[in-house]
Amino acid sequence: NIDYYVPDFQRLKVRKKGAFVLKYVNNTKTPMLEIGCSYGYFLEYMQEQGIKVEGLELSQKASQKAKENGFDVKCGSIESNELIKEYQSIFLFDVLEHIPSPQDFLNIVSKKIRINGEIFLTIPNQNSLEFKFFNKYWEWSSPPAHLHFFNLKSISELFKQNGFKIETAISFK
Repeated sequence: NIDYYVPDFQRLKVRKKGAFVLKYVNNTKTPMLEIGCSYGYFLEYMQEQGIKVEGLELSQKASQKAKENGFDVKCGSIESNELIKEYQSIFLFDVLEHIPSPQDFLNIVSKKIRINGEIFLTIPNQNSLEFKFFNKYWEWSSPPAHLHFFNLKSISELFKQNGFKIETAISFK
């Protein structure tokens, strides 16, 4: 089921992510895309900073809400969507763990990003203290929604296999 409910408190979490990630964006004047943009909270934050980011969202309900709020959002997957331009920055916030084949997904993403482009990614960290302490009761252990779990080594290898390199990795928990 790709339709879901996002509680309002998520807006605050996304705004904090936006403020954090904005410090690392190299060029805010170039095309940017958020894959899995949900209701458009990150797009909203970036717009408030004077930065335009396009969105791509699987959920018809969520993409419609984002469009109603004035954001440039396409409904569908990157595999089925004809994105005609290349992007300098692509944002994947809590998306990759939901993708059936992260390898195939990143292969497609690699064709949609400019040379020297950048990907900003958040994922649950399987090597976090929280995971080690809570194990199967960890808040991010939410099958069937989360299909994959990553740590720095596995995510680095996955990105390397698709022609990317990780320049900065930060763990929050």
